[in-house]
Amino acid sequence: MGYSIYVAVPLMALLLVLQTSLLPYFPILGIVPQLLFLVAIAWGLLHGVNEGLLWAFVAGLFMDLFSLSPVGVSAIAYMTAVPLIVWIGTLLPQNRYIIPMIQTALATFIAMMVNFLLLRLFGLPVGWDYLELVPSTAILHSALVLPIYWVMYRIDLLRRPRAVEL
Repeated sequence: MGYSIYVAVPLMALLLVLQTSLLPYFPILGIVPQLLFLVAIAWGLLHGVNEGLLWAFVAGLFMDLFSLSPVGVSAIAYMTAVPLIVWIGTLLPQNRYIIPMIQTALATFIAMMVNFLLLRLFGLPVGWDYLELVPSTAILHSALVLPIYWVMYRIDLLRRPRAVEL
């Protein structure tokens, strides 16, 4: 895990500022993408379950600080979705195009359902119309994860070049 936390915290703080101040003014098809969640997914897909869990926790905690929901709801939702889809990814063939998109759509579905259930459990007034956003948000996130994933993959290659076999 090493230095990962030292990268996650400032990056998530920067993305949180972008998420809360700028993105609400530029929704895509009426949906504001969750950048912190997408970065946590991409990092988890590149670095495994433990790193994905750490980044999902940091992303969820930062999201909870700027939301009206109880602290920990987003963190639990993200920490449920990201490690699960990263683990499922170990069972699937290696692919840098279609599989991350499918995993992200599945992670978005899981995170939003866990978030919905936790908010209802705490007695917060979350309407059933929240569930109508799940499919469109999953599709949007699956399209947006690829640029994030590829940028993080390239940065990872520059930081740690792969060994060449002869």
